[in-house]
This record gives sequence, C-alpha cells and structure tokens, in this order.
Amino acid sequence: MNQNSKHAPTNNRGRIILTLFLISTAWIVTGCKDSATEMAASYGAQRTDAELDEVLLQACMQSNRTDKPILLQFGADWCSDCRRVEALKQDSALKEELQNWVDIKVNVGQYDRHKDLIQGFSVTSISRWIALRPNPETRENGCNSNPGRWIVLQDTVLEPVSDAKSLKTSSEIVAWLRQAGEKNQGPGDFH
Repeated sequence: MNQNSKHAPTNNRGRIILTLFLISTAWIVTGCKDSATEMAASYGAQRTDAELDEVLLQACMQSNRTDKPILLQFGADWCSDCRRVEALKQDSALKEELQNWVDIKVNVGQYDRHKDLIQGFSVTSISRWIALRPNPETRENGCNSNPGRWIVLQDTVLEPVSDAKSLKTSSEIVAWLRQAGEKNQGPGDFH
C-alpha cells in the first residue's frame, strides 16, 4: 500500500467540504436574499414645509375627488424600520392595496423637519402611518384646513426590525390598511 492511498479518503472529504463551502458562499454572495430583511436604500425625498403644504393640499383635493383615504407616512433615511417598510411595499398585494390610498411620505429628518405636523400628530416614533380622510368641511370650504383637523381613521407604528409586537409582513400591513379603509366608509360618511 503506498502512502498516498492511505490519505485519499481524508483528502476527498476535505475537497467535498471545501466545494460545499465555496458553492454556498457563491450562492449567498450572488443573490440569495432573505426577503424578510431587505431594506430600501433610503426613505424618500426631504421637502420644505412649503412643498409639504402643497402636497397635503393636493392630497386633500384628490381624496375629496376620488373618495380615497389619505395615508400619511412619517419616516426618515436613518430609520431601519422605515427602510424595511419601504422594501415591503414592493410586495404585489401591498402595492395593489396602496393604489386605494392617497399616499404621502413625510421625511422627518432627525425630527427637525415638519415640526408642526410632527407635534400635531404627536409623532414620537417612526415608521408611523396615519390613515386619514379630510374633514367633511373641506368639501365645501376647500382644502385649506390643517391636516391635524382631518379625521383619523387608524394610526400605527410599523417597526418590523426593532419591535417584536409590530406589524412585520406585507400581508399584516395590507390587513391594517383594509381595516382603516373600511372606516373611511363608516357611519357619518360624507361621501
């Protein structure tokens, strides 16, 4: 028996382990993504207060015209929960449900932007979603009223990364949106 044949099984086992390691590493590096942890690169554009006021005015008018409720989303680029929620929005069911809403993103920066809106809705944590409809008075008087006077249908903080009790999946968010949307058609409806 030659000396090399004595070590052949050990060398083969080592090659197999090395090959499996290299294949799994390549698989991970080249695109195996865990959709439960994907995050968007950023939350969204920062606006001036005047720009946001115009967006809110347009949203109010669109909501009154289409009877779609308004989804006010507070977030920031530094917020991993906010970026995770942005990534969840790529899910087809959530994307479809969001078509039933007038969607407004409010980038709060370091809580130093849009302070009146943050204080008006008592925003102390993000990603915060508030489902609204304009006050019925805006139909007759135009949409110049303060969004803080709009009717809150539902309100939640979405923290899929940092809070175990928060909504975690796109299907949970879709269910929350549908529940809020039903309230838009509830008693005292102004449609």
